[in-house]
Amino acid sequence: MRLTGEIGKIVQDGKQVGGIRGWTVFVQTKPPIYSYVVAAGYWMTEKIASKVVTVEFYSQENGAMNLVCDKEGTLELPEEYVLDKLILETLKITFKDNFDWRKI
Repeated sequence: MRLTGEIGKIVQDGKQVGGIRGWTVFVQTKPPIYSYVVAAGYWMTEKIASKVVTVEFYSQENGAMNLVCDKEGTLELPEEYVLDKLILETLKITFKDNFDWRKI
C-alpha cells in the first residue's frame, strides 16, 4: 500500500523545527506489520535535541491542505545538516510502534 502527500511539518516540543515535501508511506502488510515514510526533500530551521520528533503529514485536496496524520517518528538525518535550506535528498522516517497507516 502507498499513501502520498505534498508537505509535512517536523515538530519538537510543540514548535515547528523543519518540514518535508513529497512524502510517500510504505507499509509492510504481512505480519509483522510496519510502515515508514520517505520524503523527497526536507528542511530544518533549527538544530533538534533528538531525532525523535512529531511529524504532521498533509495532503492537498481542492486547493486546501488537509492533515492526514500526526505521528511520533525518528528522522534518519545525517549527524550534520544545513539549516534554512531545502535539501533535495530523501529522508526516511520510522516509527517505534508497528503503526498501520491503513487504519487512518
